[in-house]
Amino acid sequence: MKYYSLKFLALLLVFSTGVAQENNSKLQSYTLYDNYMPELSFGAYIGQEYLDAFPESMRSVKDNNKFFETYNFTNANIVYNQQPYFNLELKYDLLNDILVVKYVNTRVHLLALNPAQVSEFEILGETFKRLPFSENIASIYGNGFFNESFKGKHFALYIKHRKKAKELLDENKVRYEFTESRAYVVSYKNKSYLISSKNSLGDDLPTFKKIIKSYYKENPAMRRKDKEQFFTGLVKHLDNLKLNYEL
Repeated sequence: MKYYSLKFLALLLVFSTGVAQENNSKLQSYTLYDNYMPELSFGAYIGQEYLDAFPESMRSVKDNNKFFETYNFTNANIVYNQQPYFNLELKYDLLNDILVVKYVNTRVHLLALNPAQVSEFEILGETFKRLPFSENIASIYGNGFFNESFKGKHFALYIKHRKKAKELLDENKVRYEFTESRAYVVSYKNKSYLISSKNSLGDDLPTFKKIIKSYYKENPAMRRKDKEQFFTGLVKHLDNLKLNYEL
């Protein structure tokens, strides 16, 4: 297994100092070009070479692939090793739950980021966070990346995007069909709970059990039509409640 040291081609966010609290901190951005200004590059990264087991030529149809939303690289922002980077060429592999960075040199074309060093990233208008591991979400955890669908003062809703590959034989050629699934997670007081049913969620959050049961009963059509809207509404409802319980 090969690893490479990479200086990101990125916009690095630098916070100015000596600014009064009443003023917004001024930001300076520097474009770092590793090929042209190696002496100025920093933010070193140890990455593993990414070898695609399902390359573009093996896609069953143009829009069917293992990545989040699109096969193509897109500009994304990431916090890696507690350092923010901007406008990286990135895509998110849902089959393996890893982030892939385009990095072209004489030896390597693609690098896979170390998931343990990624705390969050933004891609295609969506924010993903790496949640702490817990037994409650172990069955879907993967490398820990969850789409932040809603974040309130007390509750948050996260979505786990996953894809599976199915091998097909088409005119004596092997093709792969990728199907996506989603799982929904509620976070409350630094704990995360997989929503598998209204009863399981009620058991995880016993103080809110009656409220959860009532919401399910009142919104069956929404649940069937749009699960994300349904669970977002539920979590917002819980977050907006001014309850003085000690949990």
